[in-house]
Amino acid sequence: MSIALDVMARDGYQCFRCGMALAPGGRLSNCHHRLLKSGGVVIDGPQNRITLCGFGNNLSDADGRELCHGWVHHHSTEARANGWIISRHATQPPELIPVLHHRRGLVLLTVDYQIKDVA
Repeated sequence: MSIALDVMARDGYQCFRCGMALAPGGRLSNCHHRLLKSGGVVIDGPQNRITLCGFGNNLSDADGRELCHGWVHHHSTEARANGWIISRHATQPPELIPVLHHRRGLVLLTVDYQIKDVA
């Protein structure tokens, strides 16, 4: 399997931010890099990726539903505060930076595809 499909499976085929159910590899699913690829360093492991609904940087679909991938890119301050985006100036690796999950609250993502609750 690919990293993207394994991350989607880890995330239960749901958007990490809103919980929308997503089809594996479907048009509305996106395997988002928390530490953005445009930051110069590409960390392609599961500790740096979350499943988000949406494609590209569109804020909504044809039915007017908000799509989270576009939302996190258009609201970078709040996205950083919740771990959906990691600053390229971060002093810790992605596996040590908590990310807000729609149901579980703050969690850590591991290199072996686990989600661990923050104690």
